[in-house]
Amino acid sequence: MSEPIDRARLREAVEAGEWLAPRARQVLDHRESTLSQATAASQQLLSAAVDLRQGALRWQVLPLGPRDGDRLGQLAQAGGLTRLTPEQESAVRELAQDVPEAVEQTRVLRGLRRVFSLPRQREAAEPVARKLLEGYAVWGGEQVGQLLDQMEAQAREPVFPVALEQALSPALGLVGRLDPAGRAGPGGARRATPPRRQAVVQVGELAALPAAVRLVAPVIAEEPAARQAALGAGEAVRAAAAARLLAQMPVDRLREATRERLRVGALVDAGITTVGAALDQGHRLHRIDGVGELTARRMLGAARTLRGLAEDDAAVIIDPHDRTPEAARLLTALHTWEVVRQAAKATDLVALAQTLQPFADRLDGATHSHLAVLSDGPTAGDLQALAQPLLEQARDLRAALRQAGDDDPWADFRRRPADYYALLSELGLVEETGTYGDLPGDVVEAVRAQDLDTSLLHVSLRGYQSFAARFALVQRKVLIGDEMGLGKTIEALAVLAHRAAEGGRWFLVVCPAAVVSNWVREVGQRTDLVARRVHGLRRGKHWTAGGRTEGWR
Repeated sequence: MSEPIDRARLREAVEAGEWLAPRARQVLDHRESTLSQATAASQQLLSAAVDLRQGALRWQVLPLGPRDGDRLGQLAQAGGLTRLTPEQESAVRELAQDVPEAVEQTRVLRGLRRVFSLPRQREAAEPVARKLLEGYAVWGGEQVGQLLDQMEAQAREPVFPVALEQALSPALGLVGRLDPAGRAGPGGARRATPPRRQAVVQVGELAALPAAVRLVAPVIAEEPAARQAALGAGEAVRAAAAARLLAQMPVDRLREATRERLRVGALVDAGITTVGAALDQGHRLHRIDGVGELTARRMLGAARTLRGLAEDDAAVIIDPHDRTPEAARLLTALHTWEVVRQAAKATDLVALAQTLQPFADRLDGATHSHLAVLSDGPTAGDLQALAQPLLEQARDLRAALRQAGDDDPWADFRRRPADYYALLSELGLVEETGTYGDLPGDVVEAVRAQDLDTSLLHVSLRGYQSFAARFALVQRKVLIGDEMGLGKTIEALAVLAHRAAEGGRWFLVVCPAAVVSNWVREVGQRTDLVARRVHGLRRGKHWTAGGRTEGWR
């Protein structure tokens, strides 16, 4: 037979359990709630993190905003929870989960209930009572009481936001969560080895990255649309010229457009004296007295035939003395296409924009003020340096597009008409004549087969200019002679830019001192080459033995 239960000891265990169990339940609820909130905060933070790679460089970047201070505070509270040994956690959980039920089941062994309870009830309660007494020997001690006091004090502490600059503090455990290989749960003891470099920096100029990426990343895909818009604007100029011609064309010309005899006197009597006026009437012609429905259809067909012929013959002419709205829109469309196409040539920056797209998406539309940056080598400054050329390209592109849309197109056309006519020629809106002269056929074919790399050029070439540059590349020794203003300098620079794109480094321009500045300016404005003035008292700085003119082209 087992020893009888010490009822006094049982009463003591029950009283202690009734006092300690609610406290244990409360601190466990607080602990679980704190860890749950920290898990949610961690997930919200990590959902904004991005793994950024550029070649051998790699960063993990976490944008942080005002609300993230509260989330970091929840991580801090979870990280500050009392660390429990397995024995301590078992004791507290027993108090919270098992002791209340045990206290209730052992009531039949205490007080008057013991007298009025059935023997089988007392028999069933005795094992529970013995287990309760065994547990009381563990959780009834002073150590567990102190532990509950400590955890209750933590439960009374509010959650304070943490400064964003402290986001990578080891106390928060965020570094480990950012590293998939060593991610630990909130408040967990396991920690990942932090990367060699980590920093929290202000967003600064990178706040402009989303807008920059939106502008630059799709520029290659947008170039065809800009080209098509310029073509459409050119056709509108052609159509307007044809409409002006038709507005002056006598209505008698309708007879010439059809083999059938048309009696146009009724149109003249109705005040419709030109082909353009007849087109404006359209299907309403049959309402004119003396014009039947069949005749009206024939007249309209003849008018449309004349319109087609007029549009085929109309030339796209840009005349500063005849500033039509259609011509102004064409100049703006040409300038916009020129800007977009030039930006699309910077394929390295376009590729960089596409690489930075996920990072920019995280920053877009949010009020992030800081970045938590982790890496195995490059610094946060390297990340800023990586994005800097893209930001500059976006600023330049935005300014150029704004200029193309806002500036007086006629003023820009007067400054550089050759550039605009080169664009028109490339679109096929104007025809180049006399390009080949008396050159032998085999030379012309060789020139046509010669590629011309214009990636380092900032200007479009007219048809004859492109032919001249390719002719120079084929013939290797040439003398360019033409009238002033037709682009001989551009043709020469196109040759140098092509050679530079192939890997050439050194180019020497020998010219009169009076035009040295012009050449330096043209090189800077029209190409990506770098010009160095080798003239005057300081010419020795660049003109030295041993190739000390590094970077000079």
